[in-house]
Amino acid sequence: MIRITTSNRYNITPLRSFITNICAEGQLLMGAIFATWTAQHLGNALPSALIVPLIFTAGFIGGALWGIIPAILKI
Repeated sequence: MIRITTSNRYNITPLRSFITNICAEGQLLMGAIFATWTAQHLGNALPSALIVPLIFTAGFIGGALWGIIPAILKI
């Protein structure tokens, strides 16, 4: 419930400017999936000082990959 509430507040600005933005929840979910996969598969193999930035980077990449799909389709 909190996930949907926090991601829905980012949909207010595009809706007010008549731009469709339907991927906020999906980006959050895909970022979490990528970060979780990275933590589970590489968490024990690398030191924590290296794995934490890697987890964040994987989450960013997962969200970006999911968000680029509607951007490409809109072109």
